[in-house]
Amino acid sequence: MSSRSTLQSVVRFRTNDLHVPEASVVFTVERILGAISVLPRSIVIGSVSLGSVSLGSDQSHTVTLLDRASPPRRIERVQSDDPTRVLVELHEPESTNATAEGGVMTGTLKVTICMSVSGQIDATIFVHIAGRATPEKIRVTGCIVAPVEARPGEVHLPRFRYGSPL
Repeated sequence: MSSRSTLQSVVRFRTNDLHVPEASVVFTVERILGAISVLPRSIVIGSVSLGSVSLGSDQSHTVTLLDRASPPRRIERVQSDDPTRVLVELHEPESTNATAEGGVMTGTLKVTICMSVSGQIDATIFVHIAGRATPEKIRVTGCIVAPVEARPGEVHLPRFRYGSPL
């Protein structure tokens, strides 16, 4: 089998047997069914001033999807839970046997963040993989800050003071 389709790990430990003070167990997984590797695992843009980005321009990031299973699994679809602020597009690899460290490249995601509206960005991108019930998740966080902003945005005052209205 190719190194892509198997995974081997050794666990070494000490025993209380005087004749065999150390032992090891070799674990070999011949077919990997786990999750794909997502690089990077999250996108954090921090605080970006609304005026620092030219009006109407967006910020794009690339996410690489790698799979160590043999054969590699197909990406069924990708979606954002906030498509007005965070857009995501799946791009198939140029070659069907494009490899990278950590597996076969199954695709890349172009993640575009809308920078024209101020406010908090807290979105999740879901990567649905063929044959898996649970999608992979990629967090996208940050804040687009208006040129002038008051913190906190709201102030709540009490309606009563010591039993009488204000």
